[in-house]
Amino acid sequence: MCKRCCCFAGPASVTIMSNCSNPPTAVPVTVPPGQYVQQLIDERGVLRTVYISSQPFSESATAVESNIPNGYYVPLQMPVQGTAGNFSARMNVPRRLQVSPQTTSTNNVNGLPPQNGMSPQSNFSQEYHGFSQQNLSAPDDRNYQARQKLKKKYDNKSSRSSHSVTYSNRNYAADSNNDPFESHDIRKFQHSNHSRRNGDSHHLTNGSGDADRGHSSASVSPQVSSEGYESEEDVLRNFFSTVRPVTVENVKARSVSITCTPLDFTQLDTSLLEKFGNLREGDLEYYVCCGEPTEKQRIFTAGTAPQLTLQLVELRPHTEYLVSAQVGIGDLKGKQSEPVTFRTAKAQPDPPEPAIYVSRTKNALSIKWRASRNDNGAKVLRYIVEHDQGQGDEAVQQQPQWTECYRGLNTQTKITKLQPNSTYRFRIFAENEVGLSTPSPVVAYATAGLPPSQPDPPRVVEAAAHHVVFEWEKRPGEDSYTLQLEDPSTGHGFLTKYHGHDACCTCTDLTRVTEYKVRLAAENSEGVGAYSDVINVTTGAQLPRCPSKPYVKGRLQPTSFRVQWDAPTDSGGEPVIEYVVECTGTDGFRLDHSSPDNQLLVSGVQPGQTYFVRVHACNSTGKGAPSDVCMIHTPPVAPGIPTPPALVGKPKPTGVALRWEAPESNGGEAISKYELKKIIYYEGYSSENDGVVVYYGPLKENHVEGLSAGKVYCFLVRAYNSVGPGPWSDVTQVETAPGPPDAPETLRLQAKSASVILASWKEPWSNGAPVTEYKLEQASSESPDDFTTIYTGSKLSHEIKNLNPNTEYFFRVSASNFAGSGPSSSPHSCWTPPAVPGAIQISSVSHLASPTAITLSWIAPEDNGSSITGYKIDFDGHVRVVDEPVEQFLLDGLQPDSVYRIRIQATNGIGDGPFSAPLKVKTKPVAPDAPVLEVVSVSHNNIKVKWSSVMKSSVEVEYILEMAFNKKDVFQNVYRGTLTNHKLNKVKEDTPYFFRVYAVNEAGDGPPSAVVECRTPKAPPPAVKGPKVLPAEDSCILQWSKPSQADGEDISYILQCAKANGVFVDVYKGSDLSYKYGKFEPGVSYQFRVKPVRLLSDARTIPGSWSPVTVHAVPIPSFKEVAQSTEAPVEKKRPPRRTLRQLVKGVDISDERVAIFTAGVCVLICVVLISSYILLSN
Repeated sequence: MCKRCCCFAGPASVTIMSNCSNPPTAVPVTVPPGQYVQQLIDERGVLRTVYISSQPFSESATAVESNIPNGYYVPLQMPVQGTAGNFSARMNVPRRLQVSPQTTSTNNVNGLPPQNGMSPQSNFSQEYHGFSQQNLSAPDDRNYQARQKLKKKYDNKSSRSSHSVTYSNRNYAADSNNDPFESHDIRKFQHSNHSRRNGDSHHLTNGSGDADRGHSSASVSPQVSSEGYESEEDVLRNFFSTVRPVTVENVKARSVSITCTPLDFTQLDTSLLEKFGNLREGDLEYYVCCGEPTEKQRIFTAGTAPQLTLQLVELRPHTEYLVSAQVGIGDLKGKQSEPVTFRTAKAQPDPPEPAIYVSRTKNALSIKWRASRNDNGAKVLRYIVEHDQGQGDEAVQQQPQWTECYRGLNTQTKITKLQPNSTYRFRIFAENEVGLSTPSPVVAYATAGLPPSQPDPPRVVEAAAHHVVFEWEKRPGEDSYTLQLEDPSTGHGFLTKYHGHDACCTCTDLTRVTEYKVRLAAENSEGVGAYSDVINVTTGAQLPRCPSKPYVKGRLQPTSFRVQWDAPTDSGGEPVIEYVVECTGTDGFRLDHSSPDNQLLVSGVQPGQTYFVRVHACNSTGKGAPSDVCMIHTPPVAPGIPTPPALVGKPKPTGVALRWEAPESNGGEAISKYELKKIIYYEGYSSENDGVVVYYGPLKENHVEGLSAGKVYCFLVRAYNSVGPGPWSDVTQVETAPGPPDAPETLRLQAKSASVILASWKEPWSNGAPVTEYKLEQASSESPDDFTTIYTGSKLSHEIKNLNPNTEYFFRVSASNFAGSGPSSSPHSCWTPPAVPGAIQISSVSHLASPTAITLSWIAPEDNGSSITGYKIDFDGHVRVVDEPVEQFLLDGLQPDSVYRIRIQATNGIGDGPFSAPLKVKTKPVAPDAPVLEVVSVSHNNIKVKWSSVMKSSVEVEYILEMAFNKKDVFQNVYRGTLTNHKLNKVKEDTPYFFRVYAVNEAGDGPPSAVVECRTPKAPPPAVKGPKVLPAEDSCILQWSKPSQADGEDISYILQCAKANGVFVDVYKGSDLSYKYGKFEPGVSYQFRVKPVRLLSDARTIPGSWSPVTVHAVPIPSFKEVAQSTEAPVEKKRPPRRTLRQLVKGVDISDERVAIFTAGVCVLICVVLISSYILLSN
């Protein structure tokens, strides 16, 4: 169990865990007198021990209670659903409250703490406005049920005990220093003495005495806490906790006045008054906590001094309430005062439930009702039932005359002497010793009566061909109606057509133009009354059916047509009076014509349009349905005259843009094309016979090309449709503007050199405006896209320079004036003569270098019309001539590791071309020599070798070290780099190794060095674990284990011992794994360590490392053991003295402690010598 002790205030649950039992078993527990113990296993399998004390709790225990994480009474937090308006204050509550789901009685005599402890961290998201138990629900978990069973057992034991102690005014809630609105602790009090006021019919406990309140009325002074100090908040909190109980006045059934007493600042010490000198009485806020003993309290703000009176309303009548005061400033608040108990006065009972109908006769009604839900403190003495006069008049119903018909305690009665077939209204009162309640909701019930009298005949609202609509007057006392109808032609008599509660109906499925007989009867709960007088009703006629589909009579004309139709097959029972003809067209034409004839001439229509015709037949009932639609299309004609062509923009020298509009009439068919004609103007021209057609198409605009500059042209247009062309439009005259000049003629080209050509030409025809500029263009082919401008000016010749030799060039020339640029001449070509070859491009030259030669490769340059016959290569002032047109050459006889500047020149029949750009090439160096390899050091797990450097120039050299286990084996690379040494780790012990090394540079791999052989030695044994000490009576046995990797080998061990902070000395050498050591001194700590030694076959030894140190402390013998040793003295042999050489010989220099000690001594000696030297020098 835990060594930590906790003080529990009251019943507590302690979890006792056991590591030895599964499942857990009960543990014996001893408790102080007056306490009870209950052990149980919860749902998680944890054994819990519950301590219950019947002794009064001290304040210190209460203070500790809030620190217990798992107490017996676990607070249950739950949100409030809705609002219960049991009571409220006449002010706004600024914050939210918390509700505890568990409550206790105010007369708790068992000494149990309240079960409504609130957690300081619980917060609710809804505001609570009441204290009804409907808003609370008890916890339903296994822990709560177990606690309830345990509490019940304790109550039974307490009731059977001979003594029962009641403690009043005990506060079991946690400290209420927190914000009451955020985390409020509800206090439950048990009162043993209550003062009563008989005049107000309520109980009031003032509890203003200092001994009963549990708060000291002495001056408040700082209290030193267990930590040795008390904060300012604790001092103020203790001062706020001295608030006196509230004063309860004017207690009524549903309201009460609460007055708080201001704090007494004289209770503060002089030092505290000076410390809190800025604290004023008006800065303190007073709160009132009020609620029923079994429900959550609600907190109200009473305000600041001196106005500290609060009126609480909407309380429950004849209900006991607890009210206390609390003082705070900001978030700092003190404890609540002692609660004051009061009981509200009695009140009138709640109204009963509305009356419920049971049975009825013509002169009586039986009703019942439910009793009042709450008598409000006084038993209901009687119920009073009242009813009105049963007249049913609306004016009377607004102010009825009520008559008492029953008075008693029964909740059911029968009211007699009523009028038949009358509706009565009822209300009920409840009465107690205080007075009458408000009446119950008013309900109405009717007595039985006689069948209704004969009604008036029904009225005809509408008489159609196949249905008739009737209506009648609905009288009081009539529940339903029956309408009967007789058809004389069938001979079946009257048949029911309607039965229902409505005052109207529609009879369907009737025959047209037929006379029917109709009668009506009313019905109620008492039976069916007499039928009304019979009336005759005649159904109407139908509309005529549609005529036949109209058709065209005679020949269709472009502007008129005649239609005809046949009469309908059914006139609807009456003759046809007239026909209504409806005609609509796609051009918006519409005609509505009425005539008794069956044909009609429709005029005023347009040619080529579609018209739709239908006909209605009419009789005395109305217009019938239309006939099928007849679609008629009038024949088209040629289109009309379009508008004359209009000029768009300014005329150009060789063309004009024209636009025209369509004719007003298209002749009934869409215009498909237009025809535009051009006529060159002259005196006496004919618009019908002269001219040529320049456009024939669907567009209403055209750009006419091929005209001459400065001439007058005439244009006219006509339209076409499916019928043919229409007439020509009026003539439009247009004069063209001046145009650009023609193309120059006789372009001449003359090659002056391989890179110069002279071009010349003659002036072209100017087309009415002088030439202002010429443009000469050049291209390498005849493609028009390749030409580029090389000259613009007014001269008739130009010299072209910087041309390529032996190349064909194409040229063309054009002229321009203020009207624009004219067309270009046809292309003319000219060849330039051949020239020397071009320069070789340096980017096309490649090389391959060796130590004494360079191989050059290049791409031949342009020969410029003459074949290349050879090359010349210049390198550092030396020229090599190549007599063949090759593209590769070997320069030999060069120096290794040297840079050469190379240029190449091509030669043909014309001469030598230019040299290429210089190219710098460096020859490769010679391969390196073989290094000299040697072994530097060899151990059992690594080998270090080095070799000589062979780098003779600035060329970087790399070394490759190879290793093999045999000279005949394949050597493997173990290192590659620029260093001249290498350390090989993780080698095997007692194994031969062979090494060789060679150098590598740009020239290639050098020869390998001579093979060097070396062999690794044996490895020392691995370290062992620290020796184990097995104490005996006067000695101890030291044991250690053999190294794990030393199986099959001979191992010897050295055991050393040293006193505390002493020097280690050898105590044992041998191959055993244990040793008995008995030279101990009482009260001394000894240290032991072991080192293995490997024994080789050639009598050599290899020592290993020391094991970890094992410490063994020898205890000091007791007085009894010393006395026994005194009675039987044993002669002790004095150990022989050892010389300094022997002591030094037994010291292991490899020990870390000895090394540290020696280093420390050396440093100390150096410091002393330096200090002495400084003192002497000063």
